Amino acid sequence: MGAAVSVPVSVVIPVYNRAALLRRALDALACQTWRDFEVIVVDDGSTEDIGAVVDSYRTRLALRDVRIANSGGPARPRNVGLAQARGEWVAWLDCDDWWDRERMACVAAGLADDVDVLYHPLRVRRAGALKRRGERRARIGEAVRGEMLRHMLLFGNPLPNSAVVVRRSLLLQIGGIRESPDLIEDFDTWLRLAVAGARFRFLDRVLGTYWVGEDGISAVSRRQIEKYDNTVRSYFGELPSPERELALRCHHYHMGSMYQKLPDGQAEARRHLLTAVGLPTLPLRLKRLLRLARTAW
Repeated sequence: MGAAVSVPVSVVIPVYNRAALLRRALDALACQTWRDFEVIVVDDGSTEDIGAVVDSYRTRLALRDVRIANSGGPARPRNVGLAQARGEWVAWLDCDDWWDRERMACVAAGLADDVDVLYHPLRVRRAGALKRRGERRARIGEAVRGEMLRHMLLFGNPLPNSAVVVRRSLLLQIGGIRESPDLIEDFDTWLRLAVAGARFRFLDRVLGTYWVGEDGISAVSRRQIEKYDNTVRSYFGELPSPERELALRCHHYHMGSMYQKLPDGQAEARRHLLTAVGLPTLPLRLKRLLRLARTAW
């Protein structure tokens, strides 16, 4: 066996079935203008022949694949990919998303000694039947207002998973991704990195596409709301007392906004929105009033 090859960036793609979408993601990687990266595909117990898809790209990419028993979510395969990674940096790519040709070149130019997490926006594309419902934003990913942990606890998650590159040593330092079915695993990871003192940098350039498909949309449900609540509440104690109270009011606003999307969640939505007084920005305060006006008694 030859010596291990070191590369600057390891791209980790967890996949469960969706072979056609995986091909699209790998096509985009094979067309990158900067090629000093490896790709690790972690097959989470697919019933489709993911191995055949991977084999067809071995001459075009520095590519490895690992197959594990189905774990029911992306956290376990991401951790498996992290353990296999040789790069100083780890880039996450969901199998249904894809990157622009110059994405890796732009990201590589932004990696530096004073950066631990680099991220950028993604444009949003939807399957035809979803263009009038579900995710309505044209892009996701935003710069933070002030300190990263405070921003996330007040305004939500600004880091799209497929837009993030993380220093591998810091991910290992925090123990990788927590594999809990009761958490939003990627958001929890960004919060833990912020608590650990990670230095975040936002690259204000759209460099890839976030796909909202019929079989992949993350619809709001009571279970999703519960996971969001579990994820965020455990970090309020990291803020000083006055900021903690503000974060809790913002949390009530976000909870109310999510419950409002449920046909049977109007009473809970109104309860949370009524509690969300004194929000930190004028746009949030106006949105709260509009949501209250639309919420049934």
